[in-house]
Amino acid sequence: MVPIHLLSAALSVDGTNPPTQLEKLVLSGLEIFSLPHELERFLRACTSLRILETQYRGYGQKPLGQEVNNQAVLKCLSALIYLEDFRLDYDLTGDIVEKCLKGRDAPFRRLRHLAIKGETATLSYFLSLPMQSLTRLDLVVGDQFHHICPCITQLHCLTNIHLEIGVDRHNPRYNVKFWPGLNDWEGTREDLNALSALKKLQTLSIGPSNINLAIPWLTDDYFIQWVTNFPDLLNICLEWECPLTFASVVALSKSHPRLRQCKLLWTQELGDWNDLPSPQFVDLQHLGLSLVMNFDRSNIREFVTKFIKHPSSMSTCTLFRERGFDPDGNLIVEEADETYVVRLDAKAAAT
Repeated sequence: MVPIHLLSAALSVDGTNPPTQLEKLVLSGLEIFSLPHELERFLRACTSLRILETQYRGYGQKPLGQEVNNQAVLKCLSALIYLEDFRLDYDLTGDIVEKCLKGRDAPFRRLRHLAIKGETATLSYFLSLPMQSLTRLDLVVGDQFHHICPCITQLHCLTNIHLEIGVDRHNPRYNVKFWPGLNDWEGTREDLNALSALKKLQTLSIGPSNINLAIPWLTDDYFIQWVTNFPDLLNICLEWECPLTFASVVALSKSHPRLRQCKLLWTQELGDWNDLPSPQFVDLQHLGLSLVMNFDRSNIREFVTKFIKHPSSMSTCTLFRERGFDPDGNLIVEEADETYVVRLDAKAAAT
């Protein structure tokens, strides 16, 4: 249920600031997605609402009598015709979205920023809505055996996309990034081709949560050609495992020299760093790489200056390697030696 203090605060808006004038609302600390009738009526009265953020608590099965009931709320929110920013911190599953929105007249048609999470099938129905004003999409996909990218391809106005795959809050694993296991996600050509349609992207971020992402078939030539689909790209963060080499990094710096953030977190093996070609970034502010370093760490700053002329901060950490499971089902990990995988994070000095 909604905390009493929150409900009271929301209802107290009526008066000097009536709900019809409210443009931003943040609901935090909710136990379940089931609103009392008073707050539901309040939301229906917020006809000018432009920004709505919901922050929920509690995961897993609910006690009897506290089952999640979000149909009325979604129907209510879809009627807010001026809503531009909708962030929902709750797992959308099953056919709940289809039941609530099917047959409605262009719900959420003015959305510019959407942040949702849940199962692929449920999210795909939401993404099929005519949201041609949408410029930012934050997705957390909780079933890694399906592929959400083809469902995004029709959102041609997107400039920012943040995609997180494989959330499992109840079975956390170590943050390892090597070849995928049986329960992990492997990207396909269909996934990358679908993203290629988003020509206006300025920010592209794809990463895992508690699983490994991998694209083992990806080549330097394919990647170099693929990134040319995003001529306006300013920020890129790709956290998957693949066999790409340092040549892809250099090629990216040539095709997108004005990148501000470049985080390419697949494992790259470097030889003599003095022999490496220098990337051609002109104003890089944030660099992230996962490296097999064959040179002394004392030279790391000089290596970073190939990317960032005046770095202000740098950090490195040695990644852990997965070694399978023990007889009790516990994940076995060991720390890699200092010549193995090092996660590098560097930022430029403020100007």
